[in-house]
Amino acid sequence: MFQLIQRGQIYADQHGWPVIIHSVTSEIVRYWRQGRINTASIDRFTNDFEHLDPHEAAQIRAELETAEHLKRLCEGAIREEIDCFNKPAIYHLKSAEGEMQVVGYYLDSGLWSVGVSQIAEDVPLPAWPVQYQVYEHGYSPLLTLHVPDDTALVQDDEEDD
Repeated sequence: MFQLIQRGQIYADQHGWPVIIHSVTSEIVRYWRQGRINTASIDRFTNDFEHLDPHEAAQIRAELETAEHLKRLCEGAIREEIDCFNKPAIYHLKSAEGEMQVVGYYLDSGLWSVGVSQIAEDVPLPAWPVQYQVYEHGYSPLLTLHVPDDTALVQDDEEDD
């Protein structure tokens, strides 16, 4: 198979992260990944990287932006330090499109249990995409929610208003 690798093209690495080609020689490919220039041999690059068409690249970019938005939204607010050892930690997410609770429970076994629930029996869960995965170390779940941009974390003192 013939493949022309050029500056500015977009590929996905073996982890699914988008990379942008910086430069190419007959032996190596330099590419941007998360703001840093990395290097791969031509052989490794052709085996481990997949060319993305503009539509795929835009979709991945949108998913990453959503994940970053949620990370910024919850930064500093959702942490283990809020005392959820052997008792549930409940986080109330609210948007114009709906609201839900995210429940986390840190067990004696050192594992996390996570899930979502309604905020009340008569309030349906919003149709936000939810994905469960095994976290990077393989022993705890990772819950990913794709929420609207206006989603806010409602603090306990705000709920009483």
